[in-house]
Amino acid sequence: MSNALLQNKALALIQRGIQSGRLITGENRLRSTREIAEFSGLTPSTVHLALKELVRQNVLRSHWGKGYTLPEKADPDDILYQFVMVSSVFDQVARDDTWFGQEILRAVYEACKRYKLSIAHYHPASRKWIARMLKESAMLDGLLMTEPDRQLEAAAVAAHLPCVRLSTFPPGEPPTPGVPRVGCCRNEAAYLITRHVLEQGRRRIALACAPHIEYQRREGFTRAFEEKGWAPGPILHVPCDNQQSQIEETYRVLRARFKQRAVPFEGILLATDMMAVGAIRLFKEMGLTLGQDIILAGFDGNAQAFLHYGPFCTVKTGLADALLASVGCLVSQLREEALPQPDIHLPPKILCHHTCGRPRG
Repeated sequence: MSNALLQNKALALIQRGIQSGRLITGENRLRSTREIAEFSGLTPSTVHLALKELVRQNVLRSHWGKGYTLPEKADPDDILYQFVMVSSVFDQVARDDTWFGQEILRAVYEACKRYKLSIAHYHPASRKWIARMLKESAMLDGLLMTEPDRQLEAAAVAAHLPCVRLSTFPPGEPPTPGVPRVGCCRNEAAYLITRHVLEQGRRRIALACAPHIEYQRREGFTRAFEEKGWAPGPILHVPCDNQQSQIEETYRVLRARFKQRAVPFEGILLATDMMAVGAIRLFKEMGLTLGQDIILAGFDGNAQAFLHYGPFCTVKTGLADALLASVGCLVSQLREEALPQPDIHLPPKILCHHTCGRPRG
């Protein structure tokens, strides 16, 4: 291993040991160089160089013949954490400026401010490079996954590195032992919004959904009907991926369905808020009054969608909140604080509006 990698490893291990308190003996005094070397598995000379660098950064104070201490007003939060986020979403942001990507970016910026950390981004295709960093350099304090990657997560666990997966808890998603999942279950959100719409007295409700995300909506949609003893409504497949195609394809699919029959259902749930924009465009062209002639609800709580035709009923799944909670979970692991449970489920929230059929006021 190169000298630079050794130095980075020593700095990371010492800072992590200070943060957890394992290298502090009392009165803000650091353990001896020999003890730190035994703790880190490095040579005393490498540890000595790392301690000198921390003195230069004003993280430690050096006392001739008495070792090292933390500054009197030292705050554990002053240590800068370095996390890596493994995500393909940044490429989506560059390609089509998705709302999902923008929410991630905003949440990353907020997390860096709140927890005093830096977050580097790597694409999942960089798995080999990240695994090498985990194995050789120990430059990282934590790994944040926005998509499941059991191989990389297992490598983080083996390296005793805190790792968290940002998750929507889709059916069949395998958990990795030692890696908490944080997020809002999309099927629970689908159940909540479907139940809300059914409670307004409408029964013939359809779900418009892209095939690739149907598995994250169908179970919740169906369960809400079954609780009332009713047969589930139809699921309309809308082939779309980016934001613009969601609007255009939803408009096209629904227009074809409405040509076959005047008003084929009493209401429609859209799997994303951008799909709801396409539906609202069609209904306005047809002269239908939302909330009366037909009811409508979206999914995600995407504020960008409201810029087209104003607000409408939707369910907020708290993407930014989930990322902040994920980073908080990583920080808690670094501080050796107990986590409340292996997985952290954030509750979805209904954003009610008269488009769902609920009377105004």
